[in-house]
Amino acid sequence: MPRFGRLYAAAVLRPLAEQLVDALHVRPGDTVCDVVSDSGELARTLVARVGADGHVLAADTDAAIVVHAHTCDAAACLFTGAFAPAVVQQIPRLLRPGGRALLACWDPDDPPPHEAALADALHEAGVRSAFLEAVVQPPVDVSAGSVVHDVVRFDGFAAYWAALVRERPLNEELATQAPDLVARVQEGCRRRLQRYEAADETLRIPVSARFVDL
Repeated sequence: MPRFGRLYAAAVLRPLAEQLVDALHVRPGDTVCDVVSDSGELARTLVARVGADGHVLAADTDAAIVVHAHTCDAAACLFTGAFAPAVVQQIPRLLRPGGRALLACWDPDDPPPHEAALADALHEAGVRSAFLEAVVQPPVDVSAGSVVHDVVRFDGFAAYWAALVRERPLNEELATQAPDLVARVQEGCRRRLQRYEAADETLRIPVSARFVDL
């Protein structure tokens, strides 16, 4: 099961992927790598930027990275680094002289509201999620990273719950819990997100992320 599904990719990853590619200064004809690529949202953005003369490598394992050592103009990881910290450590090996690598991650001291609402609701219900902890805990120190801002949008709470829970491994974690406990988590999450609800019931949530040089 992908770490991030289609709905999460569209609402959260896509706009930040575009900012990440801008920060990498990717140009037509470049060779770039999407590291720990998961759903491939970053790879799709990179393909559009490098054009027909460029190359995009998508690597999700340590072995795949080693094969492409010192061949890339740029490399990046889009919120998946905590799932493969050993792979993140090898990212600089991918780069040619003068290349740049960036890790996109959340700030654990200031997690994004869409993740924090769910984490707090789980904590309130006495539930621990190893998956969610990995999502918000980066594999490197983020304090020196640049801060970027965006707004994530969901077509109502049902779409939010589908993106954050049903399409992620968290769904399997909650499958072991009693239905009434899951209902309490859902209600607690809904309550925390009410401040972001627009008149048309869509959720518009400002977020901040960190881009860390590797």
